[in-house]
Amino acid sequence: MLSFRLKSIFIILISLSFFLINTKYTDADIFAERNVLHNNFTISTMDFSAKSSVNNTFITNLFKTIDIVPNGFDLNAMKLKKEGTFGIKFRLKADFKNGDQNFCKSLKIEILGRKFEKKYEGSLENLSFESSLSDTNPMDLIFFLSLDNDDASLANKFCEFNLDFLTFRENSGERKGIYAERILKNTVISGNW
Repeated sequence: MLSFRLKSIFIILISLSFFLINTKYTDADIFAERNVLHNNFTISTMDFSAKSSVNNTFITNLFKTIDIVPNGFDLNAMKLKKEGTFGIKFRLKADFKNGDQNFCKSLKIEILGRKFEKKYEGSLENLSFESSLSDTNPMDLIFFLSLDNDDASLANKFCEFNLDFLTFRENSGERKGIYAERILKNTVISGNW
């Protein structure tokens, strides 16, 4: 016959086993559960593309102008298209990266729409243009880059700059929250005169 001590241990083990089998969580577990019905999540995006006006391929460069002379100009065109779900307002500015500062500051730029409506005209250095993109139609832009200064010190110089398209929701130029940015690289080299 089993001793009282063994019987007690056996009863305690059976009770503990029964308790652990029927208990889903131990005392060490902290468990809270909330069921939320009809909870939907949606994802919104803010994106746009810079594409060639000729064949709709993505572009990373706009101007690669070599041997520009006084009163010379180069022109290029592109399409901006809304790709995301948010409405898009954007700001375009020039950002000088490398080259002769005087030559870079002497470059002029004119931006026109597809129907030749003027969007911006002035120095490349002061370029600041804001607009919004349509939900359905891309924005066609035509860029004229010119050198109107005939100063001999501008001959055989180069200028590397970016055209920076930055979207915004509230304040232009703001890089916080949801935004998108496209940078088009450009190189302009002056000729000899």
